[in-house]
Amino acid sequence: MTIDSNFFTAAGGFEEIPSPFITLDVAEVLNCVERNPALSINHLLDLRASSHPNLKILASDRFANYLLSKSLAHITKSNSHQQLTVGLLAQSGPDFLITVLACLRLGLAVLLLAPQLPVSQVFHLLKVTKSSHLLLFESSLLQPHEIERNLPELSIIQLTEGVTTGIECSSLDISATPRWISYEEESMRPALIFHSSGTTGFPKPINTLHRDLSYILPSKPDEPRSIISFCTTPLYHGGMQDLFRSLNALSPIFFFPLHLLPVTPENICRAVQACSIPSELSLDNADRAMSNVLLSTPINVFLTVPYILRLMKATPDGLSLLRKMKYVCFGGASLEEELGDEISREGIKLVSRYGSSEFGYLLNSYRDFERDHEWNWLRESLTPIGEHTRTFKRLTDRTHELVITRGWPQMALGGDFYETGDLFESHPIKTRTWKYLGRADDVIVLSNGEKLNPNRAEDTLKVEFKNIISSALIFGARRTHCGLLVLLNQKTELWRADWADIIERVNQELPSFAQIWPEMIISLESGADPWPMSSKGLEQRQQILDLYSRRIDELYTSSSSSSEADNGSSKDYRYLTPEDLKTFVRDTVAQTLVDSDQVRVRKASLKNQDADASVDQNDDRDFFEMGLNSLKAIRIKTNMQKALNIDAKLLPMNLVYENATVSRLTNYLLGLKEQRSATIQHLDNPRKAAHALMSALTDKFSHFQNFVPQTVAPARELSDCLETGHTVILTGSTGSLGAHILNELLKEPAQNVQSVVCLVRKTDHKTPRVRVLESFEKRMINTSILEANENRLRFCHFDLSDESLGLCDDDIAFIMGSDRLVVIHAAWTVDFLKPLSSFGAQNLRGLQSLLNLFGQSVGARSSTNAQRRAKFIFCSSLSSVSNRHDHDNELVEEIMTHDPKRAIEIGYAQSKWVAEEICDRFLKIGLNQFGIDCSDVELTVMRLGQLSGDLINGVWNTTEYWPLLISSCRFTGCLPTLEKNPSWLPVDICAKAMVKYVITLTPNTHTESDESSGNETSSRNDDSKLVTEDVNVYHVFNTDTTVSWDKIVEMIREEVKTQQLTFFESIGDIRLVETSEWLEKLSASESDPELNPSRKLLEVWKAQNVHENARIQSRRARADLPILAKCGPITQDWIGKMLKAMVLE
Repeated sequence: MTIDSNFFTAAGGFEEIPSPFITLDVAEVLNCVERNPALSINHLLDLRASSHPNLKILASDRFANYLLSKSLAHITKSNSHQQLTVGLLAQSGPDFLITVLACLRLGLAVLLLAPQLPVSQVFHLLKVTKSSHLLLFESSLLQPHEIERNLPELSIIQLTEGVTTGIECSSLDISATPRWISYEEESMRPALIFHSSGTTGFPKPINTLHRDLSYILPSKPDEPRSIISFCTTPLYHGGMQDLFRSLNALSPIFFFPLHLLPVTPENICRAVQACSIPSELSLDNADRAMSNVLLSTPINVFLTVPYILRLMKATPDGLSLLRKMKYVCFGGASLEEELGDEISREGIKLVSRYGSSEFGYLLNSYRDFERDHEWNWLRESLTPIGEHTRTFKRLTDRTHELVITRGWPQMALGGDFYETGDLFESHPIKTRTWKYLGRADDVIVLSNGEKLNPNRAEDTLKVEFKNIISSALIFGARRTHCGLLVLLNQKTELWRADWADIIERVNQELPSFAQIWPEMIISLESGADPWPMSSKGLEQRQQILDLYSRRIDELYTSSSSSSEADNGSSKDYRYLTPEDLKTFVRDTVAQTLVDSDQVRVRKASLKNQDADASVDQNDDRDFFEMGLNSLKAIRIKTNMQKALNIDAKLLPMNLVYENATVSRLTNYLLGLKEQRSATIQHLDNPRKAAHALMSALTDKFSHFQNFVPQTVAPARELSDCLETGHTVILTGSTGSLGAHILNELLKEPAQNVQSVVCLVRKTDHKTPRVRVLESFEKRMINTSILEANENRLRFCHFDLSDESLGLCDDDIAFIMGSDRLVVIHAAWTVDFLKPLSSFGAQNLRGLQSLLNLFGQSVGARSSTNAQRRAKFIFCSSLSSVSNRHDHDNELVEEIMTHDPKRAIEIGYAQSKWVAEEICDRFLKIGLNQFGIDCSDVELTVMRLGQLSGDLINGVWNTTEYWPLLISSCRFTGCLPTLEKNPSWLPVDICAKAMVKYVITLTPNTHTESDESSGNETSSRNDDSKLVTEDVNVYHVFNTDTTVSWDKIVEMIREEVKTQQLTFFESIGDIRLVETSEWLEKLSASESDPELNPSRKLLEVWKAQNVHENARIQSRRARADLPILAKCGPITQDWIGKMLKAMVLE
């Protein structure tokens, strides 16, 4: 074997190249030695299924056997010998892959549509490919009616997520599908249709033949023991090619679950750790049962894009993972040399791969790693095919353009040659060695590999806003996101008035991954700032970018840079009129909270066009409804501070959170203007104002009415009802408590719990079922219980802000027709920084709507006497009654207080107090409105103490109060001294208690007291006591507080050392200090809440340091919920589980 430092020159050398680095010309050489027998994708799958039925290529313990082939077979019935094209718009994942394979089995060509494509480009691709159908999963944001309006001739098939789960092999008919076409004929037919990035306007479809993914790739039967890949690239892009390369080579490949998790270093590390394949499995013993093989062989090839490499390099765990890889490969975009050099210096074998959908795999930087460290120089393999068909046309002394000519193995585009438009630099010494420079045109390639042509958006601004904008240029090459340079005409005063329109218009012309934020705009003045032009009157893009490179760099490096939309000028808030100040606030908020997909709606809410009554209402719209989070709040505050020249000391950290409407934020600034900031920040009497608001919100949401006009299902006889279990309506199942409640409900037999309806808020494209499944996985709850109880589960999207909860008619009818109805309302926004007013639109209105639904359902059924007592359980918080102000050391009993001063003075606690009052009003006045007797219902308020991680795995949300406090030591080196011993209630114990309360404590059921409750007996064992107009109140918390905070810190230290938890590496030297000192250190620590989440609760901890909580009684809870006694004290074993779970999260 002869190996040159630049390229391989013998077939023997080629045979040792791992499959991820075999370019198509090398594959052709290898196929001359031993031809790949697979003529098409279906042929390949059939061959692999026949020869290696147990060899896992895409690992899974279940499969679908082309289930979708059966559900989609009608597409081909009338076109049995004519190939049709169908479009597929879906997230990359198992459902995506199985759908593609099912379509290919049916002889269909599949147009793979990237989910982030603008709608107009989706329609364009469907038209030009003459697609007959569009396969659309139910989670897609693209609405069927919108498609039908634009493409009436297109048929839409809506699919359900989960086609790859829950089907055992033994339950399927695995007989071969009859073939109506030979593999030879199928080989030259289109299989997958990718699309370009739209560099010259609309994206172009790119046909890939069956042979391109099978026949022209080499088979390497020796590789399963040496190459095991992990890929982060979506299947609708380069991931599909990597999949078929692995399938041809019999090499296992794992894909990051893009359909389930965000791409973060932590999630990638966890995903890789979860991957394992049989180490003993080889071609000789492929029939060995998979379950009997040790799962130990590690991933050794990492396939990704530059953007993800940057993320991995920035974290210790990510870099450690890369070091463990035999090869780390990237493609799709160029990697910054400085970053690549740093990765390479870590001893990581970094390989750049270059290819395209049109021509497949062309070049890579695979090399002699011991002698050659030039990771960013691409090598040409010396092959007869490559020598004549892959050429580099010289453009200048420095640059060459890659040209592909006829004879190259994969030619998706017709013609004798094709100029790729990709520019390369030749190596100064080595032959056949090239560095990728970029595109010949103006295409912007982001660091994640996404590409866009900015010309259309730039031209739109110059044409539609020609009175304001002289020219515009979008930048962002090798960056994570885009920015905009605008050259303004002299009439710059018009700029601010049309600001929202300009942002909206430019983003309409850009794909979702390239949306421009207001703070990423640099404004220049025509005549004053240079704007280089060529002699032909064309903008010299690179010169302009070079000229303003420093200002561009500052935008990316400064997280606190403010928008320059004001043309570099600033205003003095002291000289603005109230109306001008309000206009400024509207614009500033719009710049941050604007969403490219809902820009028109949000702009209408924020921009004051007409002086009518609706304006005031819009100005009172809550920012949290518009997507406000901590980072956006910081951006708004910073932009206002800089634009108005306000002293930072006058703007509290939680300014936007505490004044989360245009009106309130304007009023605060007006207060500063009139030098009364103290009265604006604290009002004349903040407690009195808060208590008045609590009462007002109680009145506002205590009006009850029929949920919707609804025909109730025919009532069953009472005897039938008694034989059925409860129908439980559960909210919050994606949260910690709700997930454990659902787990416990499903453990009950059907005679106790007949069905569970999970109401899940829609936050993204995922289905309710997937979100609940993710919640179980996150909390290490066995997900098999969901699959085993599919017939008892019903998952529904719902909207708390909607009077009808956003439920469809079928879901409403199901609930209305249910007997033995139980509602467990566990969904509530947990945000200690939100003001009370921000809990109204969703949380309080949602409770009101749930009570309306409950009331109408119970009222309709009670008129037939065909039901047992219905129950409504509201999960409240002890914080609603824990304030000691004006109450000295009084013991808080398990009753309704009706005193707003009892609630701790944070929005969350006050909102829970209001919710309790609404429940009480429903029982006292709402029942009459629905014609319900008090004997037909039982309404319970569970005031929950501090919930913690479960006893089994210790999973505790790291964004909650105590985990944030504990993790603060990473930045402060200390923790506060606490006088009161913590009371932590394991969330699984709380869930068990609530479920047992639902199913066992019913009328005519006597419950004996637990030992822990002494001689106390249940207040619910006497049926006569249950007939009451009072709300049942329980204080649910762990009464065992024998373990001190000091002892807990010692346990933490010990577990960190024992488990070697580097995440808490600073805890070994931790000190317990006075709370005031800890608060000072936390105030001076890292201010970015994404890096130091503990800072989010700084103001809460400062407030709590002033006051102590009240003493809480729990006699009723101990009597009626005896399982709480099983909590016991905090143990070191449990602390260890909790810390381990925190590190994993």
